[in-house]
Amino acid sequence: EPEEARLAVLADNTALAQTLDEAMARLAAERPALEVQLTARHFPDLHAPVFSQEELAFARALGTLRVGLPLDGGPMASLNAAGEVEGIARDLLEEVAAAAGLTFAYTALPLEEEPEVDLSAGPHCAAWQGGEQTMPFLVYRCALVGREDSRGAAPVCVAVAAGVGQDAAEELCPGAVLMPMRGDEACLDAVLDGKCDAALIGECSLPYLTGNSRWDALKVLGLGSEEQHLCLRVPAGEDGARLVELLDKAIEGLDARAMGNAALWDARRRLRPARLANLVVRYRSQWIAACALLLAALALLFWGVRRYRGRLRALVERCGELARLCDHSQEGVLA
Repeated sequence: EPEEARLAVLADNTALAQTLDEAMARLAAERPALEVQLTARHFPDLHAPVFSQEELAFARALGTLRVGLPLDGGPMASLNAAGEVEGIARDLLEEVAAAAGLTFAYTALPLEEEPEVDLSAGPHCAAWQGGEQTMPFLVYRCALVGREDSRGAAPVCVAVAAGVGQDAAEELCPGAVLMPMRGDEACLDAVLDGKCDAALIGECSLPYLTGNSRWDALKVLGLGSEEQHLCLRVPAGEDGARLVELLDKAIEGLDARAMGNAALWDARRRLRPARLANLVVRYRSQWIAACALLLAALALLFWGVRRYRGRLRALVERCGELARLCDHSQEGVLA
């Protein structure tokens, strides 16, 4: 059984005990994955997978594997300015690849057609018949988002982002017509444009709702109770089965599920500072007006100083003379 470590405080020092309890509760709320991160830092080889020489040779013979990642437009998987896929899913897969001795090259996975890839990431599906599936390397929940003025009626048409499983759709919007979209942002925009009643997106994209004025008219209608399991899908065949066995050993050894949850929390914390910038964007017209007034006031002050420079100098000199007269008068009174 795991042992619990506690801090011992003198019995009469209740204030210190209360302060420590509050600090630990705040730490648990802000950094729930701290234990996992500390374990990985101080015991990096604690759960390191052990591969046979045959498995390592098989991994080297595979070369670079092309991995298709579905884009959600948020921190899970998105395109950067260079057109490369980045995000939490890629970071975790890099850890898995390094542990298994594999090399991954990433490409965006469109919804309309399946590109030429060796592996593809997607929700774990028991009914998937395309080949083998690895164990989950990322666990998250889904959220149903609709308009603020919605009256609680069940949505008829729902925009669904990539990476959302069928079980989440059946739980949050049973019987609704599902409309696949290219990412969470496209889903939210479809709700604003009236193309659908609600959107089903990943939980880690929710901070965008509270930090972007673009979606002020939207609200969270519900949060899925079932976790979504993101796994790698491998084509059927003998090599595919061996590759799945290799990846499963790497994922299990790295405890990637816990790493995935830690990555979600880290992404959520990284998004918080962006809210200040979003507030500036939200009230940009007011900020522009205030800056214009400030510049006008400074320009008026500068013009006044230049125009009445002589009078101001004379006024300053007169004030100096009055000050000297006051000093002489005070000396005479004292004398």
